Amino acid sequence: MSYYKETILKGITELNERSGSSLQAIKKYVQSNLPKGKEYKNGVFLLTIKRAVESGTLVKVKGSYKISAETKKAAAKKVVPKKAAKKPATKKSTTTKKKAPAKKSAPKKKTTVKKKAPVKKSAPKKKVVKKTAKKATSKKK
Repeated sequence: MSYYKETILKGITELNERSGSSLQAIKKYVQSNLPKGKEYKNGVFLLTIKRAVESGTLVKVKGSYKISAETKKAAAKKVVPKKAAKKPATKKSTTTKKKAPAKKSAPKKKTTVKKKAPVKKSAPKKKVVKKTAKKATSKKK
């Protein structure tokens, strides 16, 4: 069953789709690239996908699957040491150069959506009608 997982991960990286690879595309890749002597079984394929999502190796985005960030980092770390070991030895000079410390990027801020508080409706204001008294006017004769 591990060859299914390896083939699925390799398929997703080779398909290289931005929003993730669909289940049908992964299935087609696995069917065409299984090791010799191995027969494709749909139940085993689906179970392997399900377990990979549960373990955190794959991430399901809508109807597609992507390789998780942790799995990408682990794969990158495995590749880098092999290349570093093949470097030829160089002569050391008497003066040593100081390396600048690596700049740390600021952590991304999480955006939270604030729910608006319900607006309280106050009772409609009563109209105040002012009564004006009429002045009594006297007529002069």
